[in-house]
Amino acid sequence: YAFLMNSFDMAWPLVPMVKYAPEWASAIGKWMLNNANATRLFFPCNIDDAHQYAPEMKNLTKNNIGYEGLRWSDRYGTYSVNPIAEGDGPSWMKGMPTSTMFSLYSTSSIGIFGAIVSTTDIEGILRLDCNATDFYAERPYPTYLYYNPYNEAKEVTYTVKGDGKVDLFDLVDRKFLTKDVSGSCKIKVKANNSRVVVEVPAGTPINWEDDGRITADNHYLLAK
Repeated sequence: YAFLMNSFDMAWPLVPMVKYAPEWASAIGKWMLNNANATRLFFPCNIDDAHQYAPEMKNLTKNNIGYEGLRWSDRYGTYSVNPIAEGDGPSWMKGMPTSTMFSLYSTSSIGIFGAIVSTTDIEGILRLDCNATDFYAERPYPTYLYYNPYNEAKEVTYTVKGDGKVDLFDLVDRKFLTKDVSGSCKIKVKANNSRVVVEVPAGTPINWEDDGRITADNHYLLAK
């Protein structure tokens, strides 16, 4: 039973986690790519009528409200297809209307994806904002996760968030990818691998602490 709310909500802690544990960047990047791709199937206009419980009511949602979950088999015994999009509503109380298959509380978390996920010029490679849901941490430098699912290296267009010039530091390989850039530039992401790119103001020295932490201008890049 895959839940829409869980699909959104787990991105909240896991994406910013890679700033502190970049060794997990590829695993989280791969998960987010599959997650972002699969969650479309919770929405009634993105899944065929045969694999959803209430296709006759889907226009009421304007595709803005999703089903609560995707089950391998229909818990109510009405349909024999696999999988099927449905919800728990009618199981709560006898006589609950079919419209309760759609879930306002599950869909409300979609803003998490809206804040984190952006596309790039390479289909299948996402730009994930690692600061968007890191609410209680210092966030002085923009930080993004890029995961490459292909079996060959890809060059992705990186767009600098601010107007000034920056140096791009990768937390995965612990090195600068390029320096003194503004606007946009190309970065290479290795096959089946990831980068966690931090925008550091151009010319800022990097300090390697004895405990493995990395700082720039007294701000943590890697706060292990």
